[in-house]
Amino acid sequence: MPGLTPVVVGLDLNLGEPDRHLVRADTAGKELEIDALSSLYRSQPVGYATQPDFRNVVCLVRAHSAPGELLRTVQQIEENLGHSLFPNAPRTIDIDLLAYGDLFSTHRSHSSPPRLHQRAFVLVPLAEIAPNWRHPSSARPRQSF
Repeated sequence: MPGLTPVVVGLDLNLGEPDRHLVRADTAGKELEIDALSSLYRSQPVGYATQPDFRNVVCLVRAHSAPGELLRTVQQIEENLGHSLFPNAPRTIDIDLLAYGDLFSTHRSHSSPPRLHQRAFVLVPLAEIAPNWRHPSSARPRQSF
């Protein structure tokens, strides 16, 4: 559908019922049309290590809304599913807008995780569904990270 913006979304969680929460997050995002969804990956916690492993998924979607509106929608989904604002904490859901069209930001208010290019829990699932993806800011291919 023309006029929709391509978006890369990452979801991760390690509390509750991961499969159920991922499905609830997926169905809550009415403003998105999912084009591709990676397999479910498991990763070890970063930072605060005494917690369960994380489950990670990356999706390629098309958004109907502007970046700020989409971010508010994502934050509402996170809040509804019990997201924790404590950095590196165990969580029932964390949804990151990794790239919005040609936009990318490392500022939390724009939702991209810091050091995205160093995060295997994003790059591995992304490789599965978008092997030719390029970082919007640097234009570097995913394989170069």
